[in-house]
Amino acid sequence: MTGSSYLRRTPRNRIPIGHRTALAAFVIALPPQAVFVDVPEGIDAVGHHTLVWGVETSGDDDAGNADVIYEVRRAAGPDFADEVVIHEGPGDRAFFSGVPDGTHRHRVRARLVNGSDDAGWGPWSPPVEIVVGRQSLAFAWTLFAIGAALFAAIAGFIVRNAGSRTA
Repeated sequence: MTGSSYLRRTPRNRIPIGHRTALAAFVIALPPQAVFVDVPEGIDAVGHHTLVWGVETSGDDDAGNADVIYEVRRAAGPDFADEVVIHEGPGDRAFFSGVPDGTHRHRVRARLVNGSDDAGWGPWSPPVEIVVGRQSLAFAWTLFAIGAALFAAIAGFIVRNAGSRTA
């Protein structure tokens, strides 16, 4: 039985060897599931943040080593009706600054690009929310006034007591 293309001593597994490698190539070429890896928690009080995303991989999966293109979208509403593309390309992170106040929802998806083979886009990741909320201008002016009053009090104390000291 030399030269047979069937696996030996596996009567239940009668898949030809050539078909097994084709099946393995098909499994690897499935669109990957993209996920957010690092998301800032809490309220972003300054309007800038970094998002990091990647591909979910299992131990026997080779998607983490393949060429992956990502698409990240941002929307204000939970239904993503007003979404805009904020990143498309091979990078797995982005820094965003000047983000306006409010709740911003993000989602990411990925696709493998292996030469001329294109497996299409994978499913969207679960959305993540980032809340941007700066302090009000009234609060900032209040803190400024307290600081100015404290500065004036300390400067006045120094000036008044500087002449009473003798050498």
